[in-house]
Amino acid sequence: MSTTLTAENIVTGYGKQEIVHGVSLSAEAGKITCIFGPNGCGKSTLLKAIAGALPVWSGTASLGDATLSNLAVHEVVRQGLVLMPPGGGVFPRLTVIENLRMGGYAIADSRLVEQRIEAVIEQYPSLARRRRTAAGSLSGGDLSSQSCRRRCG
Repeated sequence: MSTTLTAENIVTGYGKQEIVHGVSLSAEAGKITCIFGPNGCGKSTLLKAIAGALPVWSGTASLGDATLSNLAVHEVVRQGLVLMPPGGGVFPRLTVIENLRMGGYAIADSRLVEQRIEAVIEQYPSLARRRRTAAGSLSGGDLSSQSCRRRCG
């Protein structure tokens, strides 16, 4: 079953300043959806509203049958949607393993979280050697090109 992220007529902004004026979109699971526009047009603001980091003033956001509009961020995460911030998206002072565990904090079954972590480690063998290394000390090249080529084709 495919899950679709839908935003309908989203209006939001900062303080009293409206930034996003009735934007709608649909993003289907397994497909790539892009949001284009010049700097300052509200792309990030729209995504923050959908992900719960900003209030939706009007309109609705949903993931499948679940309404996301005006849920707290942790409740949106429990529905299966996260917003990856720019800049690497890691907690620099936490280890590689601690960062991977953070990705599963909303999953109640700790065994499932550990299984998923091991699956990631298998795909990126260079991480296995760096399990206890602070994530902020890794470079983008630490995911070796060899493991990427093997995984990506």
